[in-house]
Amino acid sequence: MVYKERTRSTRHDDFIAIPLDGGQNDAKQMEYYTAIGKACSRPLIVQAVGQMSVDLILRMAKQIPTLKYVKDEAGVTLARLTEYRKREQILDGVFTGKHGPTFLDDLARGAIGNMPAAGFADLYVAAWSAWTAGKRDEAMDAFGRALLLIMDAQAYGVPGQKYILQLRGVFPNSTCRGEAGAATVFDDEAREAIGRAVGYAKRWFKA
Repeated sequence: MVYKERTRSTRHDDFIAIPLDGGQNDAKQMEYYTAIGKACSRPLIVQAVGQMSVDLILRMAKQIPTLKYVKDEAGVTLARLTEYRKREQILDGVFTGKHGPTFLDDLARGAIGNMPAAGFADLYVAAWSAWTAGKRDEAMDAFGRALLLIMDAQAYGVPGQKYILQLRGVFPNSTCRGEAGAATVFDDEAREAIGRAVGYAKRWFKA
């Protein structure tokens, strides 16, 4: 996750839960997340997808004391962030997802961070650190580098994300099983495209 540090004196681990059935049924989601909240006292993050509305998330937060955050990937991100900001402040924070193509605009609208793929998280951190320090030009410069890889991550799916990790020495290969590997075309030209982006961005990688 890329997010601002908590100011609380105690530290704890949060956990995230994706909704049932792609978030299609509000009553099912309320029942499901209520059961999770009762079963575990740790702070809960809802991963909002599909048809999950901002209203549903906030209604659940009122009824589930442990529900503290949302990773919002449902609908139009920027408009939803504005809606969260204008509503009663029940949540401790809203994260975005979808690889964060509008990450800096997300932060400007009140997001506290993004939950990106792991392959180039250090580039998001550089942009986030500059933005939260008030260094807007530096943040935009840093995020411009991340956008090269964000576009590849979106275009080439899980195989592309694994290939980035392979190029960075994390994985020995980019093999995917089942549907994850079939969701996109990942061929030699895709590898070349990702290789160019990684080669360009590696000067800013931390490891």
